[in-house]
Amino acid sequence: MKVGWETDKKWSDRYLPEIKSILGRCLIAEPPIEEDQERNTDLMVLRLDAVRIGCRIRKAGYLEKYGDEFTIRTSRPSGAKTELS
Repeated sequence: MKVGWETDKKWSDRYLPEIKSILGRCLIAEPPIEEDQERNTDLMVLRLDAVRIGCRIRKAGYLEKYGDEFTIRTSRPSGAKTELS
């Protein structure tokens, strides 16, 4: 059975709330005290232009073998562009 982009997307989208939570903890920080004192700033967001994050979720069975790795796809059965291209 061939699995298409839509099927993969629907499966992996279930994990987006958790991914956003993790990224928020990494990209949102408390500011220097001067920011709070002078500008009433309680939190600061790391800001970069055009930041794109590709999240590839592996099924649980891959954890034991690949748990300390990350993936950059080189090809897709559909021929769609990947992270490498």
